[in-house]
Amino acid sequence: MRVANVMLGRGRGGLEESFVVYHLALRAGGHEVVSLLDGRAAVRPDVEALGVPVLATRIWSHWDPWTVWQVLRRLRQARPDVVVCHGNRAGRLVLRAARGRWPVVARLPNYRFRRILRCDGFIAILPDQRDALIRAGVEAARVFHIPSMLPELPAARRTGPTAPPVIVAMGRWVSIKGFDLFLRALAWLKARGHLFRGVLAGDGPERPRLLQLLNTLQLQEQVELPGWITDRTAFWRRATLACVPSWTEAFSRVLLEAMAHEVAVVVTDSEGPRQIVEHERTGLVVPRGDWQAMGQALERLLLEGCFRSSLAAAARRKVEQCYTLEATAPQLSAALETVRARHLARGIPQ
Repeated sequence: MRVANVMLGRGRGGLEESFVVYHLALRAGGHEVVSLLDGRAAVRPDVEALGVPVLATRIWSHWDPWTVWQVLRRLRQARPDVVVCHGNRAGRLVLRAARGRWPVVARLPNYRFRRILRCDGFIAILPDQRDALIRAGVEAARVFHIPSMLPELPAARRTGPTAPPVIVAMGRWVSIKGFDLFLRALAWLKARGHLFRGVLAGDGPERPRLLQLLNTLQLQEQVELPGWITDRTAFWRRATLACVPSWTEAFSRVLLEAMAHEVAVVVTDSEGPRQIVEHERTGLVVPRGDWQAMGQALERLLLEGCFRSSLAAAARRKVEQCYTLEATAPQLSAALETVRARHLARGIPQ
C-alpha cells in the first residue's frame, strides 16, 4: 500500500517527532511511504535522512484556494492509497483538497478535533482520546487506539546512579509545560539540604520568565540550561530522575524516552502522563500545579534507591510491551487497511 504521510507545521516538538517516526512505522509494515510537508519544516532534514521521497509545499493558511490547490497537486503526485495526517492543520487542508478522492486518517496529537470529524479514520494515541471522539459522534469503528512509539529501544542501562543525582526535564518552554513548577520543586529540594544537579533542556517563548525565576530561586549553581538536546542517549544516560511537570499534556515523547532509558519518572496527572504511568508501579503521579508534591515525590525517589530502581525497570518493560515499532506497526497497518477497504467499498474514484 502506498501511504502519503502529511504534516504541515514548521516547528519542532512532539507532533513533528512522531511524524518522523511514522515513516519508519509505515515502512516496518511493508508500505511505500511518501512524505508531504511544508518546505520550511524543521524536521525536513530528518525525513530526508531516512531516504523517504519528500514532496514539499508552502503553506500560507488553512483556507485560501492557492494553498488548498498546492496540497491537492502534491497528493496527485503522491498517488496514495491512503493519507495519514498529523495535526489539525494537515487534517483540515487535506480534507479540503482530497474531497473524498483518497481516504484520510487523522493521527490526533491532542483533543482538538472538532474541525476534522469528516476524516475516514482516526488514530487516537490515548484511551481517553478514543472515548472523546466517540462522545463527539464518531462511530467506534472509525477510531483506532495506537499509542505513540519510539523509533528504537535503547540498550539496557548498565551504569549506576551518578553522584550527585541529576534531575532532568525537557521540552518546549511554554507555560502549559509547567517548567516553572519544576524549578520551584528543585528549590524546595535545595532548601531541604539535598545535593543534586538539575537540567532543564529545550527553549521557547517562556525563556525570559524562566531565567528570571531561576535567579529569584537562586538555582544558578544547581541548574543547567543546555538548550535543545541533539545527543538524546547521552542526555538520558546521565539522568537519575526525570520530571514531566505539565499542566496539560496529550502524550509525552520525553516521558517515553525516560522510561525506555530506565530513568525513574515523576509526572503530573495531566491527560497523557496519567494514562501512561501507573502510580507507584512505573513512576509517581502528582497533582498538576502542586510543586511541593512534585518536590516530595522527587525527594522520595532520591532517598529510596531500591524503589527508584524498581519503578525504572517496570517502566522499561512497559515501553518494550507497548511503545515500540514492533508493537505498534502491525496495529497501524491493520487500521490503514481497514480504512482503505471501506473507502474502496464505497466505490469513490481517485
